[in-house]
Amino acid sequence: MSFAFGFFQFFMPLVGFYGGKSLINLIADFYHWVGFGLLALVSMNMLKEALWGKHEEIVHLSPLVVLSLALATSIDALAVGFSISMFDSHMLYIASVIGIVCFTTAFYCFVLGVNFRMVWSTV
Repeated sequence: MSFAFGFFQFFMPLVGFYGGKSLINLIADFYHWVGFGLLALVSMNMLKEALWGKHEEIVHLSPLVVLSLALATSIDALAVGFSISMFDSHMLYIASVIGIVCFTTAFYCFVLGVNFRMVWSTV
């Protein structure tokens, strides 16, 4: 699970970055508004889902469910990569840091979740 989340959080900013670099000539005059709009749409959608979305408990995490969750949670990273493409930056380094932090966080949170579940099931 942590590999899937870390990989997509690493990969999607790169896709957004190189996609944005290929479009820079078309949107050079208003690129900052495009970046703002993408991030605003992603954040509004996240707020909407947090406030009014359905919250379902997942009992079994199949590989397909894990991959779809990893992809869905990395869509905002695509927008971030697109926004970063408007600047000269070291995107491989940035994406590597994002992926490593996400992998590490997902790994330790999964381990903590399993341990908490084992403790609470005995109570």
